[in-house]
Amino acid sequence: RGLFRGALMMSGGFTHWATVNLPSAEATYDALLRRTGCAASQACQAAGPPCACLLELPWRDLNAAQMQPERLNWAPVIDQATLEEAPAMALEQRGVVAAVPVMLGSTAEDAFPALGTEATEADFSAWLDALVPRQDLVRAIDLYLGAGRGPRLDWVHNGASPAYWASRRAAADRGSTCVARRVARLWPTEAWQYLWRARFR
Repeated sequence: RGLFRGALMMSGGFTHWATVNLPSAEATYDALLRRTGCAASQACQAAGPPCACLLELPWRDLNAAQMQPERLNWAPVIDQATLEEAPAMALEQRGVVAAVPVMLGSTAEDAFPALGTEATEADFSAWLDALVPRQDLVRAIDLYLGAGRGPRLDWVHNGASPAYWASRRAAADRGSTCVARRVARLWPTEAWQYLWRARFR
């Protein structure tokens, strides 16, 4: 406490995936040990600094182990020591945050693909139908694919359909941009929210 005079957060500082609980973190670590062949090492099961088995692995092997066959996800751990609860819960339910100015950022289309690159407007509509109230579906489709609002197929967007890019943009809004705006409204002191319109595959 009292160590920060301000903060910058990019791409979802208060999202549901920004933290993990202790059992999830332990399961992820155990999975990494199995994939790397380090599970038999007693040093890797003991509390303390990283074990020699993991430290001696070439970085390519360590990276391949965490990426395949299913990617392991890492995040700050709610351990009741350094982090007592998820940041969103601390803010929304109890207002327990460091009241310093914050800048919250998100980027258009910064989300994992939800649809294939050949997705149609019908595919986008079906996907969006599971995420928004039925009475808002037509308005939401128009917001992301309506005349003059849909993604431009410029040199970055070529090779994928407008519906594909619309799904990326909608997923990024849901996962990061809307979260950042909600946090900015609830923040107890100065808060700014910025949307970067960078494009990337």
